[in-house]
Amino acid sequence: MAICNCPEFRSFPAGGLAAPSLTSLELYNCCHLKYLPENMQALLPSLRSLTISLCPQLESFPERGLPSKLVSLSLSNCDKLITGCKDWGLQSLCSLETFSIGEQKNIESFPEIGLLPTSLTSLHISFFENLTSLNSRALHSLSSLENLSIIGCPKLHSFPKEGQILPASLTSLSIYFTGLKSLDNLGLHHLTCLKEFRIDFCFNLRSMPAEGLSSSLSNLFINKCPMLAKRCQRKKGKDWPLVSHIRCIVIEGHTSVTLCYPSS
Repeated sequence: MAICNCPEFRSFPAGGLAAPSLTSLELYNCCHLKYLPENMQALLPSLRSLTISLCPQLESFPERGLPSKLVSLSLSNCDKLITGCKDWGLQSLCSLETFSIGEQKNIESFPEIGLLPTSLTSLHISFFENLTSLNSRALHSLSSLENLSIIGCPKLHSFPKEGQILPASLTSLSIYFTGLKSLDNLGLHHLTCLKEFRIDFCFNLRSMPAEGLSSSLSNLFINKCPMLAKRCQRKKGKDWPLVSHIRCIVIEGHTSVTLCYPSS
């Protein structure tokens, strides 16, 4: 079910929305909606996907929490709801696998410790205008995380030095449109399950981490990162020794040429 572009929609029926077979709910551009349906846990037992976008007046999740079978949760442009993230209670959602959050101006560090459940396999953080740091302890605790994407965070310039940031379970990492100048302290060489690493539109990124990349990495994609692209050129780039073990390296946007280096 989708409720979209309803500026006068203000509330759900009193007592909640009884739809025991409903598996997906999308709320988009409901600018006066303040609350989600009451008692979602009991009345929407089959709900697996919840998407909320452009609902600026939405203040919180229901008191009794979200449905326990929820697998995917996506939030964007919901300033009040996201500001109150300490009260979300997502830790109890043992089935939650995918969490996407975006379009937020007020958060400088993310995620908070204990905010997300350890069942999470995919985390997407996008367009946090003022994000300056990632919480290393919180990210590292996500022991099932396989896919992480960080997109549109112009004030994220570096990573903290306080130990391992990313969980060893990670298989795919994507970093787009950030202000990163360095990949140091990310601990990429410790990620023994990492298969794919994508870096796009990171114009200030100067080099690969000095400690190198994981030996498990088989695909590296670099796009519109001029300084990094130059350093990763086959045999003549300064960082070539750090990436030469990777089976497939694709560099795009470097002098308008796509360079693909398969294993020889």
